Amino acid sequence: MNNVNIKMGKMRELAKYAYNHTKYYKRLYKNIEIDLVELPYGLPIAQSQDLLEQSLDFRADIPIQKIVASSGTSGNPKLIFRTFTDLERSISNQFQLMQWCNINKNDIVGIVQPSGIWGYADLTAEASKQIGAAYINLGAIDNETCIKMIYDLQITVLDIAPSRLWEILNQIKTHRNYRLKVFPIRIIMSAGEKLSSDFAGEIYKMYPNVLIYDHYGSEELDGLGGTDCNVRDEWNFKLFENDFIFEVLDENYVPVQEGTIGRLIVTSLYHRGTPLIRYNLDDLVILKNNRLQVLGRGKDWINLFDSVKIHSFQVQKCVALCLDSTTIWQLQICEMPPKAVLLQLIIANNNVNEEKMNELYEKMSKLTIDVYAQFQIDKIKIKVVCDMAKLIYSGRGKLNRMLDTRKI
Repeated sequence: MNNVNIKMGKMRELAKYAYNHTKYYKRLYKNIEIDLVELPYGLPIAQSQDLLEQSLDFRADIPIQKIVASSGTSGNPKLIFRTFTDLERSISNQFQLMQWCNINKNDIVGIVQPSGIWGYADLTAEASKQIGAAYINLGAIDNETCIKMIYDLQITVLDIAPSRLWEILNQIKTHRNYRLKVFPIRIIMSAGEKLSSDFAGEIYKMYPNVLIYDHYGSEELDGLGGTDCNVRDEWNFKLFENDFIFEVLDENYVPVQEGTIGRLIVTSLYHRGTPLIRYNLDDLVILKNNRLQVLGRGKDWINLFDSVKIHSFQVQKCVALCLDSTTIWQLQICEMPPKAVLLQLIIANNNVNEEKMNELYEKMSKLTIDVYAQFQIDKIKIKVVCDMAKLIYSGRGKLNRMLDTRKI
């Protein structure tokens, strides 16, 4: 029996398990003969919005070891339930990711990631124990204290999201106590947000001896894969193909040809506390030879009103033209009574001059034809703010580039 048939067999058993043990899949598979249905396409897609609204119905009626949460900015986080074996497998995969990074027992790992209810930091902590490396959780402290810990403890590995890393590195550059000291970090594990090649290139200019590894996963599914070599050489993610089934589909949920852009649908073959079968991550990806290139979020856009939309890539292009492609930014969409919408562009740089701010304002007002038309009749207002303190992070410490505050 080949590997595909083995995985389809596991998927069928998982579907029967989910049907028998969860309310959500009991409803979803109500009219499906699971023993006979063609896999994977005969099973309906489970949507992330369903998990957000019906987390308790996804929970299996078996003993649970741990409860974590995701998507904290909405004020209504998804709850994810983990069994003991779920956690063991996720920790094992995190251990594998850290082995790909060549982390060893002599390292000190600084985990600048969300902990507590958000849970991700715990995976790195447990995997560090298995390696024999010391670790410290730094996700909940301010940048100044984090930098002090990096130098005082001579931390050699950082597990960190790109936006937080950029803040810390920029602060070190001008810090009177640390800017001339030898940077102790030898390995950066980037996780939680998309790492751009431009950003990685800037880090290499600053610290040529640092190795950067990019990890890919989701709050709901934990680690899905990562770069098994320094991203200076390899950008595509190697996937945990034995633990997951990956499908790349078009907007009508039809499979695309290998090497073609599509949306990522994932089935976890090991999660039992919250089974996720044909779960729509909605990341835009290219999959080829079990290597994944992640292009961005399929829903990385916001509808302002009357089908007037703004996409993240449009704002990124605007910022890159006025400043540079590594600039950290966030677009906050706010209600402006009585009938206007405010587009507040936050730039994580307090030293942008007035000329550049005016240029950004001008380009944002003409971001698209629709935006410009509404701007001219005062239905859209524009504001550019250069203040890192104005950035709004999720409960997990992630920076969402497009934030609709009307829904918070």
